[in-house]
Amino acid sequence: MANGSSSYLSPAIILVAVLVVVFMAVFLAGTNRSEFENPMDISAFEQALHDEGLQTCIQGDVNWMTTPGFVRGLFYDISTNCSTFDPNRPEARVWVLEFSNIEARDAAVRNFETSRRHIGSAIVWVKGSMVILVDGSQRTEVVSALREAMASIEA
Repeated sequence: MANGSSSYLSPAIILVAVLVVVFMAVFLAGTNRSEFENPMDISAFEQALHDEGLQTCIQGDVNWMTTPGFVRGLFYDISTNCSTFDPNRPEARVWVLEFSNIEARDAAVRNFETSRRHIGSAIVWVKGSMVILVDGSQRTEVVSALREAMASIEA
């Protein structure tokens, strides 16, 4: 009987080791997203959109002044062709938001990821003090070009 119980010990140790590794990966994934001192200018974002063939069909200010640490923000409804743009179904709505400190920035991202959006329907990038959120009915070619634009500015 002693041999039988020791044969279960090895898989139990392996399982515990795997759980520890998974826990550490989840724990570390929840840490700060990007160096806060790595600045991004909104004009660089706009140029990256243009370089990837995306057009801004609608642009407006974001007024989140009651959000702690919020500095300023803009939203963009983007498309590959604004002449066929439907404001009721934007191909992607992008929010570019600036925060005054890393805690406020990361709290905004966590809030967006856990409570604002539907699971799997949005994208988040972080670059310095900026948060870039993508929402809306995301058309595949628009999102692909947007991913390339974000890669070009290292977000």
